[in-house]
Parts: sequence; C-alpha cells; structure tokens
Amino acid sequence: MDNNSTLRPELVWIDGRCYRFGDSGVWSKDRGTAVYQEESMYLEDDYDSDEDSASEEFDVQPYNGRFKHTFYLAKPFFPFVIGTKGSTRKRLETETSTSIQIPKLGQNGDIVLVGPTRQKVILARQRIDNLIKTSRKKLHYTHFISIPTNCESVQNGFQKFKESVLAANEPMRGVEEEIFQNPKKMHLTIGMLVLVDSIEREEAVRALEHCKENIIAPAILKNGPLLLTVQGVDYMNDDPAEVNVLYAKVYSKDNVLQEIADQISDYFFDIGFLRKDADKVNLHITLMNTKFRIPEDERRGAKRETFDATKILKAHKDTKFGEFMLSTIHISQLHSQSSNGYYEITGSIIC
Repeated sequence: MDNNSTLRPELVWIDGRCYRFGDSGVWSKDRGTAVYQEESMYLEDDYDSDEDSASEEFDVQPYNGRFKHTFYLAKPFFPFVIGTKGSTRKRLETETSTSIQIPKLGQNGDIVLVGPTRQKVILARQRIDNLIKTSRKKLHYTHFISIPTNCESVQNGFQKFKESVLAANEPMRGVEEEIFQNPKKMHLTIGMLVLVDSIEREEAVRALEHCKENIIAPAILKNGPLLLTVQGVDYMNDDPAEVNVLYAKVYSKDNVLQEIADQISDYFFDIGFLRKDADKVNLHITLMNTKFRIPEDERRGAKRETFDATKILKAHKDTKFGEFMLSTIHISQLHSQSSNGYYEITGSIIC
C-alpha cells in the first residue's frame, strides 16, 4: 500500500458530505486468519484536542503517576491494531507516547492504554477508533437492518408477477425460475452491518432501540401509522438488457419511510457498524437476482450471468404488489433462515 495514500486518503465530497476513500479489501474467507496491511496513522490535527470534552467521553484514570484507559475491543480487530510484526502498535505508541496492552493471541479481553497525560491517552484511543473504522471495511458483512415485507398481500402480488413473467409468450434471455426471490424472505434493506461478536450484536440491538425512541416513534407520532405501498419495478444498472437485480419500489406518504431509513442509516454509520455507499438509502424489495443461481458458499467473486429485463420493465412498470403497515424492523443475520422462512433475528423493534 502506498504510504502517502494511507496517510492522506482521497477525500470525496457527496451532497455536501466528505468521505475518506479507504481500501476495499476483505478478510480471508478463513475467519481465523486476518489478512491485513499497515493501517493509516492519522495526524493529531484530525482530532478534537479539547481534553475536557474528550475526558467526558473516555474514562481516563490516574495510574501510578501516569494515566490509564481501559476499553473493550472485539478479538478480530487485534491484528489490525498490532500490525505486521507489531509495527502498527509500535508506531501508535511512539506517536502518542503511550503503551498499548493487547490480550495474547487467541484470548479475549480489554485494551489498556497508559500514557503521561490524559490528552496522550485520549489521542491513542481516538486513533485506534479510527483504525477500527477503517479495518471494519475489510471484514465480510454479517447482518443487515431489514424491514420484512413478506406479508400475505405482497407475497400474493409477487407470486402473480412471477407467474406472469415465466408465462410470457416470448422467451427472455436469462429469465428462469431460480433467479426469483424466495417470497418468505422478501424485505427492505436499510443497511449492511459488520457485527463480529456477541457484544457488538448487543450494542447493535441497543442502537436499534435508540432509533425507535428517537427517530421512528417521533415520525409516527407526527405522521400517524405508516402505510407502505409496493408498486412498480426498476433495475440496478444502466442497461435493461443486462440486469443482475430487478426490484420493486416502495412508497410512503410524504416520503416518511425514506426519512426514517436515512436517519437510521446515519446513526448506525456514526457508531461504526454500518458502511454507506450513498447518501440516501435505496429503498427496494428484490424480486429477481442472478446471484440466486449460484450456491451461497460460491457467490463471492463468482461471475454472474445477466438477464434481459426489457419486456418485464415495460409490462410491470406500474404493477402493484400490495400494501402493508410498517410494524417491525429487524437486525437480521445474513445467510440464515428461521422456522418461519425469514432470516434469523438478532434483534427487533415494534414500530
């Protein structure tokens, strides 16, 4: 990795927000072995150096004439803090004048920072936090925030759509039954998550409860129960004859659902669990996806055969699949299936 690019990553401005363009690599499929590179060490000026405000956020205590801060970090992130042959930890320690104690290989535990001043300890913690945000991008998604849309009316509408497409008089390239969604798993995705252990999963569930109290409940109090209408189809690329994903669109009065989804996405992004590829959540219900042709354990990096959706888009541009009331939002486990056919639930809220 080029040292200049890691020290000063490319800044991209989107709709008035600034994003750092980080590495898009991923961990090895073997979760026990981390494939990592040297992480960027940001400059001290990147952080708020106000000791009083930072001390309120981080519990820094006097310790044998120095200062100490202890915090939990999930074990999969230890290799990123240590670096190749300990180089990342040594650099952090040198630049912040602290010592960084990390549990031994294979063990869980807390990170302990010890330094000469509160400010140095806080700086070390801030740099580790930003290091983890960057490192999380290297891990595979484990969960997602979902709104189940597998109610009876939408499932019935989907089944009629599927039968119509498969019964078309003229064949459409690549269109076959195996690329259609499982109706029991129909859902809206608000955001993809990386939750590496039980503690992070518990934190994510608490974050969803926070969103209920501070985002969802106020919106429903103001606008009333939220009726969602599933109508029309669209696709995720720029050529209707070369489509991988075809989806149904979702509408709500005064665009309230979009506002709720965007605020939930922003909150989970701010606490470090969610990655954002765009400023707004793309609210959609997948109807057809070419990855369904490929076994789940072979999908990563596999070449996909597109299908021609031109006639489907024309025939079903205004097709109404159904309506339902927003009632629950879940943190769902990827690549899972519960007894009712939907994804396994890590946590959920009633709206």
